[in-house]
Amino acid sequence: MKEKLTEYLDRLFDETPPTKRAVELKEEMYRNMLEKYDDLLAAGREPQDAFDLVIASVGDPTELFRSLANEDQIQQNAEQKKRSALRTAIAVMLYILSPIPLITLAALAGQPIVGLVLLLTMAAVATGILIYDYMSKPTYNAKDETMVEEFRAWSSGTKRIKQTRDAVSSALWSLTVAIYLLISFSTGAWHITWIAFIFAAGVQTMVNLFFNLKGKDQS
Repeated sequence: MKEKLTEYLDRLFDETPPTKRAVELKEEMYRNMLEKYDDLLAAGREPQDAFDLVIASVGDPTELFRSLANEDQIQQNAEQKKRSALRTAIAVMLYILSPIPLITLAALAGQPIVGLVLLLTMAAVATGILIYDYMSKPTYNAKDETMVEEFRAWSSGTKRIKQTRDAVSSALWSLTVAIYLLISFSTGAWHITWIAFIFAAGVQTMVNLFFNLKGKDQS
């Protein structure tokens, strides 16, 4: 009968992810069921009768598995946040360091084109990392139509839009700095090339407008 208890628990946890919490719970349930089974045998119950009573005492495990699923989701979210933070940190570092090759090669080696290529490559890699991080994040799916669920779904979508806008803005300003430095070093017209930042500010305004409208459409 003890083997039957093991088989019953195996079937019960068959579709449950083998997380640490699920394994611990399964082992705890087995110990409790085995202890109760031995107590029933000691009280004079027949083995099959004792087995049936132990199984009946388990009841409906639906709520139990629901709590396990929530714990598993919390763990997955925590791991996702760590990975996202690492990707974002790498992307930001690439953006910060990207002007260095252009400035160094233009000033010391007279190779602004090579420096520009390296800058754009670093900016492209950083933008790709941010876009991948954005696309790989799971979309929040509301389980019901309560106000709380609707707010969570809206909040999740708003956060994704903000991250995409930040990635586009970072790429825009990295490219602006690259063009400004390239033209300035090549022509020496520092008194004129600063206009590039005015143009970039106009583009940034259009980017903000686009994503603001996108956010309103979502709401």
